[in-house]
Amino acid sequence: MAKRIHSLQVVVAIGLVLTAGCDWLRPGGPPDEAVVEITSEDVNQLTVIVSQNFVRYQEPVCAGDPECPVIESIISADTFVVSSPYSNTFEFTDRYQILVETYPVEEVQALVGMTVDIDGKEWYDVQRLLSPRTEDGKRDRLRFVYQYHDLQGEDPTVRGGP
Repeated sequence: MAKRIHSLQVVVAIGLVLTAGCDWLRPGGPPDEAVVEITSEDVNQLTVIVSQNFVRYQEPVCAGDPECPVIESIISADTFVVSSPYSNTFEFTDRYQILVETYPVEEVQALVGMTVDIDGKEWYDVQRLLSPRTEDGKRDRLRFVYQYHDLQGEDPTVRGGP
């Protein structure tokens, strides 16, 4: 005798398939990893700062204005000295964000390059001559910031630059 399938079982089965297949139905989704490569022929050692625990905000006096600068405030980070060339893969945490900074250990002028691929897609590829100090006296550096937002129709927030 054949067993009857109850309509509730069909609904539950369809719900499980739809839930399990969300990434398949909606390509993309949160990223898994970031591959960071840093190079320099001018210096052997570079300082690298990596954070996945930071916040981004605008100054309260101009929040909402597109011209208002965005500030990244690092809550925790790993800082280490690496030899050039350097390459590492970082698995994303549940925050789906990464901030990477680099500059020469020695205070010398140096051509430094950084590329960042996220899940195999190139997001950042910059090579720039870094000065020991900027005009305002701060260390010149390369900086890449990425945040994934799971809002339909919105691209991840990406900022790269000094």
